[in-house]
Parts: sequence; structure tokens; C-alpha cells
Amino acid sequence: MSDDSARKNLSGRAGLSILKPYLGLLQGQYGQLVLMILLMIFATVISLAIPLFAGRFVDALSEGLPGATRRKLVLGLAVLLLLQLAGSFFYAVISAKVGLRTVTRLRRRLFAPLLELPCDAAWAG
Repeated sequence: MSDDSARKNLSGRAGLSILKPYLGLLQGQYGQLVLMILLMIFATVISLAIPLFAGRFVDALSEGLPGATRRKLVLGLAVLLLLQLAGSFFYAVISAKVGLRTVTRLRRRLFAPLLELPCDAAWAG
């Protein structure tokens, strides 16, 4: 295999075509994959908003804003932290379930032909 063909296979559409036979392993899990991606985006957006609220809280402390405003900022920060925690947790749970199902299907596909081999071939010699 030449360097040019190796580069072609590793970049672009030609490289992704090797994944086609394995997409069947994800059959029936597309809804969970979409939910997993949405949870990942949600958790990422929330985790990006946390420093913004933390900065506003520090500004509120330095400017001497009323206690009610500071309490709202602390409550908002706590809610953001809990939302980010929940999003990350559910993403991890769904990701683990999808991964385990996919690996189980792959193992079955790989080892099923081995189980059909004749037993006497193992004892020959």
C-alpha cells in the first residue's frame, strides 16, 4: 500500500467507509444515540455557563450588592451545577448501556463462526 493510498483511506469518505459493516451493531439504539448526543451538548453548554455565573457572583461580592442578589446568584450557580451533574450522569449511563450492547453484539458476531467449527479439528495432531 503506497503512502498516497494510505492517506486517502485515513482521510475523508474512504476512511469512514470501513465503519459501514459495523453500523448494524447500533441497530435499535439510534434513539439512545441521539439522546446521548443531546445530553452531551446540554452538559457542555451548562458547564460553559458555570464560570459566567461564578464571575457574576465574585463581582457581586466585590461591589457589595444586596444579600438577595447574592443569594439568587448562589442559587443559580447551584442549579447550574446540579443540571450539569445530572446531564453528565445520564450521558454516562446511556453511553455505557449503548457501549455494552454494541460490544456484546460484536462478540457474538465474531465468535459465532468459531462455535460452529468441528470439534475433532482441535484434537487432531
